[in-house]
Amino acid sequence: MASMMTPREAELTRQLEAAVSALEAARRKNELLRRKIDLLVGRPKELATQEVKRYDRT
Repeated sequence: MASMMTPREAELTRQLEAAVSALEAARRKNELLRRKIDLLVGRPKELATQEVKRYDRT
């Protein structure tokens, strides 16, 4: 199907693929930064405590 594209369509497709790739990379980086923030403010410890309490109820 790529052979049926006009040069403009091919360029726009390339730009779209690059934008999607950049967005995925930004989302991964955002998730890593959120995890770092969680570590810095001690949220994992709080979450772990909640998990223990949840299992204690069963």
